[in-house]
Amino acid sequence: MQIFSPTMRKRKRRGKPKWKQRSDLEIRISNTTKFWSKVDNINNNGECIFWIGKPGDNGYGMFTEWIGYDLEGYRISMQIGAHVYAYKMKKGPVPEGLIVCHICNIKLCVNPAHLYAGTHKNNSEDYQICRKSSNEFDKKITSDLEDHFNGRNQDEK
Repeated sequence: MQIFSPTMRKRKRRGKPKWKQRSDLEIRISNTTKFWSKVDNINNNGECIFWIGKPGDNGYGMFTEWIGYDLEGYRISMQIGAHVYAYKMKKGPVPEGLIVCHICNIKLCVNPAHLYAGTHKNNSEDYQICRKSSNEFDKKITSDLEDHFNGRNQDEK
């Protein structure tokens, strides 16, 4: 008997399955193919790779990972963050007690180079640093645009 977490679900089929059960390798290939079909800008030169599949209520991309079959032959799948699946694909399982964090702080980014395993504290610190630098950049741009539209040059300051 298998124990299911609340995020796992079983897809029930009527009668006997009309397909042969797939191996673990076939399941991984199926998941990987499905994942990359929902991604934009794969040739990105180090920039963000955006998830164009279903977003969750929290703003992160959501991916339904097919795990395998239970003892009765029913298919088991689990919905996880798209960035978490990207991390697992390229870097392995997420260590116990850690979460997958974005370096770029863009929720729909699934570029494995922008992902790392960290704590909630690491994640909030990164967000605050990014937010602070973003606010300073926005203020400078706004100031420059106001100067431009008010007819002042950088030299007059």
